[in-house]
Amino acid sequence: MNRRILSIVLEEYAEKRVSARSEAERKKKKLYNDIPALEKIDIDISSCGFKLMKASLDESEDYDSALERIKAETIELREKRKKLLAENNLPENVCEPVYSCKNCNDTGYKDGKMCDCLRKAVAILSYKESGLGTALTAQTFDNFNLSYYLAGNDSEVFERMTNLYADAKAYANNFCGKGNLLMIGGTGLGKTHLSTSIAKTVIEKGYTVVYESAQKIFDIFEDKKFGRTPDADTEKFGNADLLIVDDLGTEHITQFTVSVLYNLINERCNNSKAMIISTNLTPEELKNTYKPRIFSRLLGEFKFMPFHGKDIRLQKLGE
Repeated sequence: MNRRILSIVLEEYAEKRVSARSEAERKKKKLYNDIPALEKIDIDISSCGFKLMKASLDESEDYDSALERIKAETIELREKRKKLLAENNLPENVCEPVYSCKNCNDTGYKDGKMCDCLRKAVAILSYKESGLGTALTAQTFDNFNLSYYLAGNDSEVFERMTNLYADAKAYANNFCGKGNLLMIGGTGLGKTHLSTSIAKTVIEKGYTVVYESAQKIFDIFEDKKFGRTPDADTEKFGNADLLIVDDLGTEHITQFTVSVLYNLINERCNNSKAMIISTNLTPEELKNTYKPRIFSRLLGEFKFMPFHGKDIRLQKLGE
């Protein structure tokens, strides 16, 4: 679980608890004003606790007898309270805080375990910070349609893509912060869909993901280097548990962009941090476009995932 994101969410939970308790106090004051007898009963119930503490310290009184007497008094007061609230068409918990999650009362934890609501809140914030936005819900493993790879009744392509899909899903399900993928293939073959599906699964496992196009990454580094955006966050590309670089090869290639790419790949490989790169370039084009040391890193550190088939976008247009 990403500690920074978890810390942000837990701060929000603390604010929600304070807000719920403040609202409960406001409602209680109004109820006491409207029904004075209710306040009197609540004060008497609270005093029973003090009476019990006093009895435990008073050696002149039999504690067991006092306990039974105070217990009976508390039961009687609670019954009076219940009846009074019923007469006013109010629930018994009318003065209690109303939390957004009844399971954990907005603490994020239940019986020492993380509540589902907290996991969901952390995932939602992680989605926002990943750079993928709505794509995380629109493109998942569940709606990745392998039937498009049967276009032209090409069973060989279908088999290859079925295996590639299984490999991508296994990578996501078994993700532990390591392992690199190089997705290669023409446009419209599902590279973005599968990388987004991986990102969603990895985020839900509690890891941080940063997803950006190659051009955007290089622009951010360039803007920071030349002072156009001195506060640009370039560290996230090195720190994220999984970095996904989309459309490598479509950027304006310069000595600077090649240097940034090499340093990024080198840093993450040296630190055993996971990376996914997608590109429309062939292995030969990658070798010719970038320096040999970059291609050597890709060849040695990344699992090649070649995408085959016919452009799915064009197939959808023809439906």
